Amino acid sequence: MENKLTRQRLRGRGDFTRIQRQGQSIKISEWLLLSFLRKDEGVLRVGWTIPRYVGTAVTRNRLKRWLREDLKLYLSEARVFGFDANFVFLNRGLAFYKGLSHEKVNQTIFKAIKKFETMGSARP
Repeated sequence: MENKLTRQRLRGRGDFTRIQRQGQSIKISEWLLLSFLRKDEGVLRVGWTIPRYVGTAVTRNRLKRWLREDLKLYLSEARVFGFDANFVFLNRGLAFYKGLSHEKVNQTIFKAIKKFETMGSARP
């Protein structure tokens, strides 16, 4: 069962700018960038940046919904703590995101969570 205290959302602009300035970034795929900042606390906080160039509100909301579903699925089983993470959708054009499947998003999020697990296990 997922503990609500182990997964929280990034909310304020300050959270996102701190990750951008002080954190690291990994290009997970040709369309998704993962920016993150390690913390001493055992809380994983997640946010996403889905700009208007990704598509209409319907497309952006669908991507957000898929991201929430996939994160909930994987983080309920994964042991990932002590990170602030921001998933940034890169400019690939309207048609690309409109045709993007849930399966492709799911695979990419799984790849990102696996990276977090390996980085977290390397902690002292």
